[in-house]
Amino acid sequence: MTSEPPARRVEITRDVGRWVAREEDGTVIAEGTQKKELVREVTDKVRASGTVAVVRIFAANGMFLEQRMYPRGEAARRKPRH
Repeated sequence: MTSEPPARRVEITRDVGRWVAREEDGTVIAEGTQKKELVREVTDKVRASGTVAVVRIFAANGMFLEQRMYPRGEAARRKPRH
């Protein structure tokens, strides 16, 4: 039985006057002034990498909004529904 490698985790949060995308080790992978543009940039990078990744998106006030898993459909392959 082979164990699956852990999914790469990226969090998009508001920082002083800008939006920042960080990996779980704190490495900044992208930043910008517009959240919508940053989300698009990060998701494009994650898709291009070909690795399993979880992108967590937060609101400006720090509240968790949304979680996306790439490649799409990977969540269904990782966990059975029953």
